[in-house]
Amino acid sequence: SQESADNSVRLFQAQNGVLFVTVNDAAKATDYTVYLYDATGRILGQHAFNGATTAIRLPQSAKGMVILKVESSNGFKGAAKAMVR
Repeated sequence: SQESADNSVRLFQAQNGVLFVTVNDAAKATDYTVYLYDATGRILGQHAFNGATTAIRLPQSAKGMVILKVESSNGFKGAAKAMVR
């Protein structure tokens, strides 16, 4: 399990290439979009979801450090990093 510096986003990586993302949003937005980037800043994908937790299947190209940025319709922004093997 990994968390962002401000604990706004928590990540848990399952063994099967799935990354679970939990958002700790004090404003309790329900609509989020998560953007997935590689270490060079190239976008690998995005995923819209409702609620505080979602599962994202990582693309085959996601190796090494990945960065997730989460945004909501009410202005929430959070980010976290994860090492993908």
